[in-house]
Amino acid sequence: MVSASATQTTATFTFDRPMKSTLACGTSGRAGAEYGAIDSGQVGEAGGQYHSNDPILEQTLQSATRASVSDDCTSVTMTFGIAAAAGTFVVRTSTVMDRDGQLISASANSATVKIADEGAPRLARVDGIGDNLYLRFSEPMLQIGEGSGVTMTGNYHLEGNPLPSASSIVCIAAGCSWLRVYLPRGTLTAGASYRVSVANVVDRVGLGIDPDPSQWQLVDAPLNGGAYPPPDRPQLLGVTAVGDTIAVAWSRAMLETGGGGVAMAAAYRLDDAPLPPEANVGCTTSECTTLGIELPEGALVPGTAHVLRIEGVVDVSGMKVLPDPTLFTFTDRRP
Repeated sequence: MVSASATQTTATFTFDRPMKSTLACGTSGRAGAEYGAIDSGQVGEAGGQYHSNDPILEQTLQSATRASVSDDCTSVTMTFGIAAAAGTFVVRTSTVMDRDGQLISASANSATVKIADEGAPRLARVDGIGDNLYLRFSEPMLQIGEGSGVTMTGNYHLEGNPLPSASSIVCIAAGCSWLRVYLPRGTLTAGASYRVSVANVVDRVGLGIDPDPSQWQLVDAPLNGGAYPPPDRPQLLGVTAVGDTIAVAWSRAMLETGGGGVAMAAAYRLDDAPLPPEANVGCTTSECTTLGIELPEGALVPGTAHVLRIEGVVDVSGMKVLPDPTLFTFTDRRP
């Protein structure tokens, strides 16, 4: 590996010779699952081709949904379904090979990347299930800080009031982009509407949430299936968009086709409208933990916020997504 570079949603890996790839040189498409290929997003239980010892970046690297191979097959750009944190990291690969089948040398399989923060974090989603709130941010957040950590209860208000004194907050995803707020029993009533306000929190380089405070209106859902909703039912981990391609990441293996399949276009609405007839929806990993939605050119406007609504999809055991329907706000980025 000659070099690597990355943004919060993409990473480019460059090699000293033409490399094996599933996609043809000079083309883009869904990240594959072929052993040895530089454009593979998932290769069995090993996950993707690219790894990091940093757990936050590792989660991002494993969410690759789309790849773009250079004209000479010496580099690949991967697009991720979960945004990365800003910072300096070491990335590595051990299973990519050149076009003659030679594996990359262990002495030249890593590189350092510096990821710049691309803007203020946003509150992407809030759900209420039972007496729990689940908050999703657009990127990894500071966990504990001088009043600005996302696990500090003083940064949250429910219906204009501070959280009850017995409340607690834990991160349930690497990098604290996803939180669970435990509220005292009886705080929320299923079917009732609530307004949640989040203020003062910052991302991992100190940029404050925009707007500050941010608010979200939700309807509390009943707690079905056990005391811990996320392990019992699948959840949407994140949505990112580059150009006219949307990447969707799930918390577990999902059903691909048929009733409840995540690859069924009818399960999605974009900005409260059905997907265009030309949209191409398909899983980008063997277990459908990530999914790509390829839209006609011009369907998304770079820099513009869009809302993706997903309804009726299920995991491989038939458990329906929580909540159902689920919504996620994302901002399109230029490729």
